[in-house]
Amino acid sequence: MRSTALALSPCILSDESKNSMTRPFYPLHTMLLLAGAVVAASGCGGQQELIARHEAELDSVYADHRALRAELSALQDTLQFYDDIESGQFYRDRRLLVQNIEELEYEIGLCHDGGRTVETLLVDDLFQPASAELTDAGRASLRATAETLRREFAGRTLRIEGHSDSTPIGPGLAARYVSNWELSADRAAAVVRFLVDAEELPAGQVELAAFGDTRPVSRNDTAGGRTQNRRIRIAVMPR
Repeated sequence: MRSTALALSPCILSDESKNSMTRPFYPLHTMLLLAGAVVAASGCGGQQELIARHEAELDSVYADHRALRAELSALQDTLQFYDDIESGQFYRDRRLLVQNIEELEYEIGLCHDGGRTVETLLVDDLFQPASAELTDAGRASLRATAETLRREFAGRTLRIEGHSDSTPIGPGLAARYVSNWELSADRAAAVVRFLVDAEELPAGQVELAAFGDTRPVSRNDTAGGRTQNRRIRIAVMPR
């Protein structure tokens, strides 16, 4: 209103006032729009800062939440542990774990020892003297063994081992066998052939090993000890 009154009152204008009269004139609504734009621009920057600050606060809250959940899980595990002790579940689980460990140790021992012994047959009861030829009594004994293998160990890998005493190969066998190692291998092979060909055990489930006189079970300086050392061992391997 003051500017309007001045415009209507007669007065002498100064040079400065005259110059001001020549400056561009902007309508009121244009000035308001410009002012609003300035405020909006400054407000947009403030909002971005506010959003960034809130996002940082949210990240911190989420991190605290995860840490608290981890602590809660640890406490629940601890409480469950004590509950298991009180209820006896801990000791039952421990006994089961010990049992499993012992079974694994037993299986490992069987692998090292060549499996579980099913039967040990003396060479003198299976073969002709100083040979790898089965006798009729030897075949009958192996038939009974094959029946046991089919009934109790179907599908298991079998191991047939040949063992001998430490007596050097005599002149009668020297042309065929270089040492007791070859003789024990030939006898084990004769047993394998009988079990596979005559008794129809799966050939893919039978393996052969020969040890000569390297694994005695008795003394070799007595006749009885040498008889025990000349043997065929039939074993079943771990699953």
